[in-house]
Amino acid sequence: MPHKNEFMSKYKKNIIVFLSVLIALIILNTLFEESLVEDLFALTNIFYWLAMSWGIFIAVYALKIRCPKCHSGQVFRGISAFDIRWPNKKCFKCNEYIE
Repeated sequence: MPHKNEFMSKYKKNIIVFLSVLIALIILNTLFEESLVEDLFALTNIFYWLAMSWGIFIAVYALKIRCPKCHSGQVFRGISAFDIRWPNKKCFKCNEYIE
């Protein structure tokens, strides 16, 4: 019987938390956007730019998750947009532990 922490890698947990924060920022942007449409420098722009910068941070974080042995990317595994996967505890190519 595997231990309860063996099902999810720490990188996967971090990405889930980061995406949850991004969703909260998008919701805040949507809520304040409807009430403050006239003012260009209102609170709407703050949540918009926070969400954009947080999304860029998530993309860079996901790009940096690599196998220490074969250096293959674990989230973005290829050039295609369909080659995006959740990171696992082991590398998908060489089966080396990442954590």
